[in-house]
Amino acid sequence: MKKRKEKGEDRRKNHLSHWTITATSSVAIKLLAEHALVMQELVVINEALRISGGVGILRRTKQDIQVNGYTIPKD
Repeated sequence: MKKRKEKGEDRRKNHLSHWTITATSSVAIKLLAEHALVMQELVVINEALRISGGVGILRRTKQDIQVNGYTIPKD
């Protein structure tokens, strides 16, 4: 019985989180549609971040590495 109740609570919380994300996203899209200048400024910022590349990510390792049970091989 306890497991069934926990699953029900988990489903309810999951459902509520989907609702809040949907509601927040809808309001954000509505506000951006109403304020075109803000949207243009955000496009410029996003493009600058895309071009600059942000933080570099190393693509090679000097030795084999274990990460969460996976092996990342050297080179």
